[in-house]
Amino acid sequence: MYDKKIVPCVKVTNGKAVEGPLYCGGRGPSDPVGCAAAYARAGADEVLFLDVSARGDGVTDVVRRASAVLRVPVAAGCAGNPAELRELRRSGAERVVLGSAAVRNPGLIREAASIFGRGGVSVAICARRKGDGYWEVCTDGGLRDEKMDAYGWALAAEWLGAGELMLVSMERGGRVKPCDADFVKLIAPAVGVPVASVCGASESRALYGLLSEGGAASVVSSTLFRRSETSILSLKRLLSAAGTAGAETPEPLCAEA
Repeated sequence: MYDKKIVPCVKVTNGKAVEGPLYCGGRGPSDPVGCAAAYARAGADEVLFLDVSARGDGVTDVVRRASAVLRVPVAAGCAGNPAELRELRRSGAERVVLGSAAVRNPGLIREAASIFGRGGVSVAICARRKGDGYWEVCTDGGLRDEKMDAYGWALAAEWLGAGELMLVSMERGGRVKPCDADFVKLIAPAVGVPVASVCGASESRALYGLLSEGGAASVVSSTLFRRSETSILSLKRLLSAAGTAGAETPEPLCAEA
């Protein structure tokens, strides 16, 4: 059984956070490293910096600064060209998340695995339900349908070297919605790597259901955890009370950022 992880996501563009936790303090919610430090203090098991520009603008420097002060693993979602992957690894990223770029160039997964190791490669699978038990892959933030079976792509991504799959449920117009439990239950039993559920705004109990019964090994969110300093610990308490394994949280979690 995989450890259950809580992973807040900090969206970054041009080196600044698009949105951060309301309890960030210090330099404010536009400072991505300060945002990540606040999440770490609140009990996050890992922090993901997502380059929403998909151009790599400033995310490498953010990873470098964050890796120097955080005592939790740092992951980065990026455009994913080989040069950027190598630079992110040198900057201290322990995990890279590939999305649309991997759909267009599946060989990029092998390239990332050679740089980060299999355990350091996550492939984000954005999909929409198209029928009973059928999910279709979409790219470019949900704006482009790929006419591609998400189940088959999950198997292929694992075979190519992904050490984790991040499942994203999309609405029309490219909006992330709370991850569909049926999507997680379809993919998780079929693969031999951990599955993460990427969630839009949702309640802790909905995320608890995905972790405890839905087969997800972790939840990733840029919205839920920014509202309350206690939401991460509240979710962990729910898991602990149910006897579901959670990742250890070392103290202190981070240095001053």
